[in-house]
Amino acid sequence: MSSLEWAASALQAFDGVVQASAGFRSRDGQRRMAERVADTLAAATLGKAKSDEGDDDGPADPPVRAIAVIQAGTGVGKSLAYCAPAIALALARNTRVVISTATVALQEQLVNKDLPALAKLLPQPFRFALAKGRGRYVCQLKLERLTGMVAELGDDDPADDGEDDLFADDDHGAAARPTRPAHEVEARLQFYTHIAQTLATGAWDGDRDTLDTPPASEAWLPMAADAASCTGKHCPSFNQCVYYERRKLLVGAQVIVVNHDLLLASLGNRQLPELDNCLLILDEAHHLPATALAQFGCRMDLGRHGWVERLAQRAVRVGVRFEVTEVADVPMHAAQMRQALQETERLVMDLYGDGLKADLAGPAGLPGRGPARARLPRGELPEVLQGPLGRVAHHASGFLEALRVIASALRVEMREQPAMARKLSTLYAQLGALAPRLEQTLDTAQLLLREAAPDAVPAAKWFTLEVDGDQAMLQAHASPLLPGATLRHQLWSKVRG
Repeated sequence: MSSLEWAASALQAFDGVVQASAGFRSRDGQRRMAERVADTLAAATLGKAKSDEGDDDGPADPPVRAIAVIQAGTGVGKSLAYCAPAIALALARNTRVVISTATVALQEQLVNKDLPALAKLLPQPFRFALAKGRGRYVCQLKLERLTGMVAELGDDDPADDGEDDLFADDDHGAAARPTRPAHEVEARLQFYTHIAQTLATGAWDGDRDTLDTPPASEAWLPMAADAASCTGKHCPSFNQCVYYERRKLLVGAQVIVVNHDLLLASLGNRQLPELDNCLLILDEAHHLPATALAQFGCRMDLGRHGWVERLAQRAVRVGVRFEVTEVADVPMHAAQMRQALQETERLVMDLYGDGLKADLAGPAGLPGRGPARARLPRGELPEVLQGPLGRVAHHASGFLEALRVIASALRVEMREQPAMARKLSTLYAQLGALAPRLEQTLDTAQLLLREAAPDAVPAAKWFTLEVDGDQAMLQAHASPLLPGATLRHQLWSKVRG
């Protein structure tokens, strides 16, 4: 079919749904929106472009990118206006629709109301699914370890102190880490034991959002699934993994509902359909710029780096066991990175400390509102900070490269020794629990050091100071200042329709 025929067929599907809906009357604005959606998505070239002669080996025609920006007020009936023609087109073109929203309320409306109703009215059947990020699901292997269900690794392969995992939010160094009161440890253990029991009995499906009372992040994160600590099919709990079971639902779905955060986070990792071979709808698109800035911004702690020591200890223990030569450099990289972070912290407080403390105290000694901020005008990093931040970036990069080699060695062992998968997966998870902080430190240092081209908009760079319990927490931040270029590079360059 031609694009005109596809568009006409999609609009006809919309008209059919309106006519079949009891008590529903056609609205001019809604139909005009549906027509624009049909025309736009029908014109897009999906998949690999072919040459005019049909020879795959010849030069390919540039793909047609078709994007429409539609503003429609409340009461227009936007969901039906884009869902009906987009789904009809996807079914006709043997592709899929990704619908991205900003709010949970709209996702629930689509999945629980709009799409089920539409499935009854469209002539062709289709399946739909809600996609959530990995961190919304429990990791059974982590939960088993937290509840003591996994056997200890033995004296020749000691595991970390269990409290490091029970209280993963604790960022003290080993020497300074306070002893947790017995009642806190017991309460946290009881919480994880209860969660494990509800999961084992089927009373809970492993989705954080379906718990009667979703736990606070400091209790959820130690048991949440995450990419850095996941060994995929090598994990002994893979066949019972809640996250991968939900992923299976996406494979057979013609319509996938996501949020903007997941859409941007999944670019390039095949978590969602490739954007050059599917149809994309962005509802609540006015939230996308803010989401992009939050997604592509980064930050790092300058004063709290106990995690560096813990990660180095874990890396050395695992690296020595598997004879990874690069592990010899880990203690040096960790020590030098911590020293550079401490120097950066001291210099930042020398430069901005008085203003930060004054803002933190608030007017006339009253408590301030949230963290105090010191922004760098025009994104220009003071010269005195460039040296220590350069060393942070250098040693974080070397440390991270050693971790990648160690992780690769672990994956090889998992393939070659499946009987050891549980122990090896636990070691992998211990490294993965802290590795993202190292990546974030590297990303932040590099973006802080990056100088904007003469005619380019510089990155936003700033420092914050806030009180966390009895500690002052100093952080460095960097983020693209305007989302346009970031979205153009990360999203629009990949979208076809």
